[in-house]
Amino acid sequence: MSAAALLGAAFAAYDDPYAVGRAIVSRLAGEVADGLIAEWRRIERDELFDGPAEELYRWSEPPTVPPETRDLLALREQGHAAFDAFLTEAMRLEVGEQSYGGALQLVEEALERPHDAGRRAEARLRSIQLAAKLGDEERVREHWNQASIELAGTDARGDTAYLLLCGLAAMPHLDASAREHARSRLGSLWAEERLALPADAGTRAALARELVAAGVDRETLVPAEESRRLRELEALLGELPPPSAGLGVIARGDRLFLHRAAAGGQEGRLVARAALEAELRSAAEEHELLPQGFALDLAGDDVALGEQAREWTPLLGADFGFVLRHEDPDAVAEAESVRIAFLQGGLVLMALLVAAATVFTWRALRRERKLAGLKSSFIANVSHELRTPLSSILLMAENLEEGRVGDEARDRYHRLIRRESQRLRRLVDDVLDFSRLDRGEPAKLRAEDADLAAFARGLEEELRERVEGDGGTLDFRANGVPERMRCDGEALRRAVMNLVDNALKHSGQRDVAVRVDREGEELVIAVRDRGRGVPEARRAEVFEPFARLDGDDAVAGTGLGLAIVLDVARAHGGTARVRAPEEGPGAVFEVRLPLDGEETA
Repeated sequence: MSAAALLGAAFAAYDDPYAVGRAIVSRLAGEVADGLIAEWRRIERDELFDGPAEELYRWSEPPTVPPETRDLLALREQGHAAFDAFLTEAMRLEVGEQSYGGALQLVEEALERPHDAGRRAEARLRSIQLAAKLGDEERVREHWNQASIELAGTDARGDTAYLLLCGLAAMPHLDASAREHARSRLGSLWAEERLALPADAGTRAALARELVAAGVDRETLVPAEESRRLRELEALLGELPPPSAGLGVIARGDRLFLHRAAAGGQEGRLVARAALEAELRSAAEEHELLPQGFALDLAGDDVALGEQAREWTPLLGADFGFVLRHEDPDAVAEAESVRIAFLQGGLVLMALLVAAATVFTWRALRRERKLAGLKSSFIANVSHELRTPLSSILLMAENLEEGRVGDEARDRYHRLIRRESQRLRRLVDDVLDFSRLDRGEPAKLRAEDADLAAFARGLEEELRERVEGDGGTLDFRANGVPERMRCDGEALRRAVMNLVDNALKHSGQRDVAVRVDREGEELVIAVRDRGRGVPEARRAEVFEPFARLDGDDAVAGTGLGLAIVLDVARAHGGTARVRAPEEGPGAVFEVRLPLDGEETA
């Protein structure tokens, strides 16, 4: 039923593969667009305004540009040659020889020479830095006091006030009172915008962090810094938007100003369009939002990326969005045709596998039922077989005990009791082997250094009694065997006895030939009968537990003899097989064992 259903599904009607391929591209494009929009909303909510504080702008209404502070004074280039010479030699000592004390002495001598304001500010900064390196807090304090008197906030090295640089260098080495005075003065000058500061907001932010680390209240610095940054922003945009709800965008070339309402007013962030594009591309790559063949067109007109799969999707009004493109929609249609063909083939294959599995399951169940029946027969046969020798032994023992047996028959009774006892022992061994085979356990050997000549003599004697007692004849030969070998002699004896019993019970005649020979590095034990033989197709099957050939059902036995032979052979590292004889009827059962364990006496 399942196989028929799978075949029906395999050959059900499918839509035109080309139309299916186009529909797949369109559906995937919609899913990709939804994923990109959702990811952008997350970026917009969690990341657009989640940068460091100095990257954000906040205001309550459009600011008014305050009057510009006066221009910063540049260092003047005039000065005396002696002053310059002292500074140059001090730098050589500081950098080359790392003689901070000598360098500081030269800088202090330079301060005694004629100089201009710019050179004096540089020398005062150098003197504070050198005294700090020497750990001379007294001289740091002296030079800071002089710097705070001599320098104004507009005296600058480049675009940074010398007074600010001197204060940052001196404050870690000042006492509490002097440090508080320095913090107060520098904080006030910064807040009043009377300090020369770099035009770059990032550099200003770094200087502000140093002041905060030195103890200046950050809130003192914020108003002035925000005022500067808002003036810079208004100079770029022309006019800041008034506070309003929602996210707004102002585009200026390749830069976008994003602004939205915030607690108490408005906040905004100026970003490069490329940064937003990179952020969206990174999110698409990280979350694997673009399937094979799709491309993200953020410009909206890049036809080199492929055919448009979804129209322009805005993310920030008309200023920022994307178009989804696919490199080859026709290839998707072709791939869909191939996929449908493979799907049909797979369903057909699955239907065949289901049908085969059904057949195999049915055969396995039938075999299990057969094995269950054979096990039941085994138990019944063993029960019967056990009663027969037991009854014989009890009867003969009773006759001996009651004195009913004459002296001439007494020896025969003893032989019969021993034979029936051996038969009983074989049956008990078969029961134990059945239990072991049923659990899937291999044969357990007790390997010892066996005398093969004695083994062969004992084996011949026992086999002859067994065969002739059954009315048959035994042809036994042992040629060229090694004198000694490591093996389990008892297990081998049982294996050979099982082969002979098998020949007597199932071949249909009573003549048996046994050969024990050496062939190369193997010991070969062969048992031949002249009965009906074993069909070639069933020669492997006869070694399975409970296996019987046609016509054997009426023959008594446990059905384990050949299975035990194979188990013993494998436990010795050898093999067991059945073959046709070179001439004449019957079958030859061979056990081949390696002679690796051979020991010469």
